[in-house]
Amino acid sequence: MKQVQFFKYHYDKGMHWYLSHFPTAAHFLSSGALMTGEAAPGYLPYPEVAIRTRTMMPGAKILLTVREPLDRAWSSYNYNYFIPGLQHLKTLPGNEDKDEQYLIHKYLFSFEDMVKAELNQLLKCIQPGGDAEEEGLKQSYWANDAMDARKRGNLPAMMDIINGCYGTQERRDAQWKDLKLNNPEGLLDLPNIHRLEGMIARGLYAFQAEWWYAAFPLEDIHVICSDEMKHETISVLEETSDFLGLPYFDYSSVVSKGMYNVRGHEGYDKVTAWKTETREKADDEIPLSPLFRSEIDLFLQEQNERLYLLTGKRCSWQ
Repeated sequence: MKQVQFFKYHYDKGMHWYLSHFPTAAHFLSSGALMTGEAAPGYLPYPEVAIRTRTMMPGAKILLTVREPLDRAWSSYNYNYFIPGLQHLKTLPGNEDKDEQYLIHKYLFSFEDMVKAELNQLLKCIQPGGDAEEEGLKQSYWANDAMDARKRGNLPAMMDIINGCYGTQERRDAQWKDLKLNNPEGLLDLPNIHRLEGMIARGLYAFQAEWWYAAFPLEDIHVICSDEMKHETISVLEETSDFLGLPYFDYSSVVSKGMYNVRGHEGYDKVTAWKTETREKADDEIPLSPLFRSEIDLFLQEQNERLYLLTGKRCSWQ
């Protein structure tokens, strides 16, 4: 199954519990399979997950998939806020006959509003000596060598941006303070609101990946640009197979059938034809004012360059 989340949320259950989510050795070998693994996007941001994985699974291969940060944030806004928020508003007493546009305008914050609110707090958090750096220092019990090497190379400090910048009620209140003042009726009371605190931060991959590069040898980490998975599918699969040490396989017949595990995560064996997939949203269609768009683009450009310097891999959006 996808996202077992053992190394983050179920670590105390032990390795036996984790391995119980995978096929038995007999079933695995009888199927002709050569390798298995886990897909867990939620692992990347947390330094403690990197060291736990290395400790419990030495020799593991890490596939790091990165998506254009602003597009990732826009997708998160829609998936975790706009769509469920609008559905929630429609169920409230008195809203049954209200027009959608009325509900959106009155209760839902715009993407730009939420990104601005986050960026104001994030810039304070990641400044030298800020909360993210302070939280990162708590990882010195295992990452001290990496931290010292960065100091000798005059590189920026390693930061724990998710644990350091989000998650406490105090930080949450500070982030949403201006939004609430400007629109006290605005909707922020959703079960998954925590996923929106770091819409931009979760796309700052370098801050997060640095911990994995500190925990694992360089040759055990392979970076994939998500846009290449759609537009250069076969070459991405071939490069990934080579990295994993798998024998040659002709992926053309599989790829021609369509995509797997998309459109609502229907399963690894469920095929979605290429022609049925909705077109990608053009970059300039993300609703941001020109002035703020320039500001966020400049900020992300600097962070994307940090990712390239770390990984040696440059995506089309870097």
